[in-house]
Amino acid sequence: MFKKIAGTVAVGICAISLYYGAAFSTPPSGQTPIGPELRGTFDELHVKHNGDAKVTVKSREDVDVVTTQATLAIGGYTGWHSHPGPVLVTVIQGTLTVYNAPKCRPRIYHAGEGFVEKSPVVHVVRNEGTEEAKFTATFIIPVAAARRTDEPQPTEGNCPIL
Repeated sequence: MFKKIAGTVAVGICAISLYYGAAFSTPPSGQTPIGPELRGTFDELHVKHNGDAKVTVKSREDVDVVTTQATLAIGGYTGWHSHPGPVLVTVIQGTLTVYNAPKCRPRIYHAGEGFVEKSPVVHVVRNEGTEEAKFTATFIIPVAAARRTDEPQPTEGNCPIL
């Protein structure tokens, strides 16, 4: 009898979590993809001090490397979200402002600059500039995983309300 009650409670909690997660997530606004998503599956990565840049990249399992390109309209935003792995973002045009929860201190990146969205940090990227922003994003994620998870509006810190 206890197992039956515990199972029923667990299913109820999962259903409520899924409902409220979807109900309170913050989808993007003014974001438009450009071209197709480019995805390739890589065997376990092990690149150590490669080239003059001395870059090291290592994974403990196979991963997908996904590259996308998008625009963000003036006043547009990505919605609060997280990723299952790191994302390397390059600003091609305009400016992007990044807010990472929980402190949400704005970080501004201009054309020609890049930044890393770390996992599993909840964040939003906004175009608070005066022209359309254009950017590329390269994701390193588990094989066949979704690139992003929509997240609810953070309630702590100084996070912008969408």
